Amino acid sequence: MLSRALYQPMGEAGAYTPRKGLEEGHNQQLVLQHIRNCGSKGATIGELEQVLSNKTRPQISTLLRRLKASGRIRVEGRTRGAQWHPAETGNDL
Repeated sequence: MLSRALYQPMGEAGAYTPRKGLEEGHNQQLVLQHIRNCGSKGATIGELEQVLSNKTRPQISTLLRRLKASGRIRVEGRTRGAQWHPAETGNDL
């Protein structure tokens, strides 16, 4: 996806936001599906890097923080050893 700054000179400034939103939603669904499929084992950041191979670790971490803040996932552990699980509340799972 091109940056917002590149869409403007092309006269397509309005095209950026829907594309960005669709990509974000798609990535969230991919991450949620992988975490669900991992079951009680949980998913590691390394596995999620494979799922979203076009994203950097910081981008994936930001996505995980957003999903955690929304109550859709939870984490056990810290740093590289952390395991991501579906939230027990069942939000959007």
